[in-house]
Amino acid sequence: MIGRTKTRRVGLVAILGISVTVGALVLMFVLPAIAMELRQSPASQAAPDLTATCGSGDAPLSAGYDPVTHEMYVPNFDSNSITVFKGTCTLAGTITLPTGAQPAGVAFSPANNNMYVTDNGLNVVYEISGLKVTHTIKGTAKYPLDQPHGIVYDPGDQVMVVANRLSDDVTLIFASAVENSYPVGDYPQGIAYDPYEATILVANYNSNNVTILSALTLAHVADVPVGSCPSGVAFDYADDYDYVANACSNNVSVMNGLGESVGTVSGLAAPWAVTWDQSTLQIFVTDSTTGNVTVIGGSNGLTLYPKLTIAEGSDARGIAYDEANDALYISGYATDEVYVTT
Repeated sequence: MIGRTKTRRVGLVAILGISVTVGALVLMFVLPAIAMELRQSPASQAAPDLTATCGSGDAPLSAGYDPVTHEMYVPNFDSNSITVFKGTCTLAGTITLPTGAQPAGVAFSPANNNMYVTDNGLNVVYEISGLKVTHTIKGTAKYPLDQPHGIVYDPGDQVMVVANRLSDDVTLIFASAVENSYPVGDYPQGIAYDPYEATILVANYNSNNVTILSALTLAHVADVPVGSCPSGVAFDYADDYDYVANACSNNVSVMNGLGESVGTVSGLAAPWAVTWDQSTLQIFVTDSTTGNVTVIGGSNGLTLYPKLTIAEGSDARGIAYDEANDALYISGYATDEVYVTT
């Protein structure tokens, strides 16, 4: 991709590299059998229970989990800060960013066990260790960061891939420096890594499609039409499908990592963010207008299960799974709260 030797990655060992957590090791050997049983005999899933509400900064936009420290990082888009929680609503600390910062996306890197947060306002990416910003990564004249938003880790090349909403491209960050950029669609928002096909999927909000890039070379694979205003995207390790939340068409597109359609899940209300819950082997989707959290999965990957309303009008924009506490963290953009469900 960027000058280093590349090989086809097969299986979770190669996907996760040398920084494999205990949870990942369990997934490697146990998950395939569990997933097969789930697909053969899908069980009804109960809606999660709301167990806690945590005060955050202004307009919490997303959430990202650190599997080493078991802390949840929540960027606050309108208050120049990142709130860090440990356990259920225990405040580990607050990271204050420069004036004008609009922290948006967050991702963990097992290459150095640090968190990376995009800054939509100041056009930088922060590398964070604990509660300290260790590097402020800026773009270059050739490869600028232009409203960086979604961010994901590519384990094969040990790089962060950042979606730039205004320049309609993705930028690669390696060893705390910008290295390259590649064009995608109009106003890229969400981004995910598909380990099964070794691809990167970028949800282009304004062009109503998903750009698929090879994670090995960043070569263009496909532009796949989805619903209107695709925002969030996530990979499901139980069925090897990718789920794309389409905020304006009130549905979720399901596809594989090469863009081949599996189907569409309807009956949602402005779905925005998506995550995979390894405890239930299901996909969870936030409905930004209703405050619902919806469960999707089943034998065909398209079954809609019961919903939980966390807070009507919360504008639920982000969701992340906490494996240590078997909990989901949902960001309430309009209420300045983080909701925890189990």
